[in-house]
Amino acid sequence: MIKSEDVKKKAKKLGADLCGIAYVDRFGSAPEGFRPTDVYPACRSVIVVARRLPPAIFEARSRSPYSMVSETERVQALDTVAVELCNWLYDHGVNALPVPSDAPYDFWDPVRKQGRGIISLKHAAELAGLGRIGKNTLLVNKKYGNMINLGAVLADADLRPDRPVKETYCIAGCRKCLDACPSGALDGVTADQKRCREYTYRPNRRGQEIVWCSECRRVCPRSSGV
Repeated sequence: MIKSEDVKKKAKKLGADLCGIAYVDRFGSAPEGFRPTDVYPACRSVIVVARRLPPAIFEARSRSPYSMVSETERVQALDTVAVELCNWLYDHGVNALPVPSDAPYDFWDPVRKQGRGIISLKHAAELAGLGRIGKNTLLVNKKYGNMINLGAVLADADLRPDRPVKETYCIAGCRKCLDACPSGALDGVTADQKRCREYTYRPNRRGQEIVWCSECRRVCPRSSGV
């Protein structure tokens, strides 16, 4: 039987900076339809992978570098890691399927501009011990702060899970992300996706979609680690 340590080593060889594992029973509080077993009934373990972002992107006067690493890099690199990890698992007797790191969504509310992935990657990462979700609704990892993007794999094997982080990583009383949000989308618990999307995602002069705002990530005292 394949071991969790082997899975983590392979994920990192494929390009992941972090890898954590959560047993499927931890997802009982997830909304119906968005639990791992709703996507893949044979799922026994959720393998979560992450790739870090280069901190210098906040120093750029252009928004193109941040747009590239937060969108294009996430989709291409993390989805490739997930697919290749699934193939490697299959070669070792484990059936697995990749979770899209972004689109396509199964759920989309066009009025509220609210989307949901087939499972919540940040909640999966929290359950897999990779960090805690902060007031800006981003996952905060102890080593890399909130400068990470996430992907996942659903596997039918009982892999040894990691322990979730118990302590909170947000500083008590801190409101930097809430006060810095130009669209007022944050309340410390959730994000109003309509307000956020309408302000953040807009085309440049060529018509290419650019990520114009990353203030909640940039101003966080935990952006580079805890």
